Amino acid sequence: MSFFRGTFTTSNLFINTVDSVTKRFATKKSAGSTKNGRTSQPKNLGLKKSGGQFVVPGNIIIRQRGTEFHPGENVGMGKDHTIFSKIMGTVSFSKQPVHLGSKRTRRFISVQPITGMNDSIDKELIKVSQQQQPQVSQEKNTEDKDSCSIA
Repeated sequence: MSFFRGTFTTSNLFINTVDSVTKRFATKKSAGSTKNGRTSQPKNLGLKKSGGQFVVPGNIIIRQRGTEFHPGENVGMGKDHTIFSKIMGTVSFSKQPVHLGSKRTRRFISVQPITGMNDSIDKELIKVSQQQQPQVSQEKNTEDKDSCSIA
């Protein structure tokens, strides 16, 4: 056995073969890491009211990132570019050129008022609010002051 470098005994060979035979494996598979699970909250962007639909003041017409649609007449734009109605009416969409003679166009959203409806509703709301306000008489106030006084 001169071609081996080092000395080998039968006991060393036996231990090495026994170790390789009695090697234990995991009884349960280890849990691997997942690459999923990082979803962001939904932003609910998009068109909320389409053309011709009826809107009241404060109704959101579109939620968007940036100015894909620009505000037209009787609508406002929030700081997150949400376009909302300022009056009661119907939604309308239009395209207008960016500059005179330009081929590029911008899309605008407007609310067309329903003729005569806003004025009549405003008058009715004023009447209802005046009827709901309690009218306090002067005599009732003086009686309340006398009854609350401590002797």
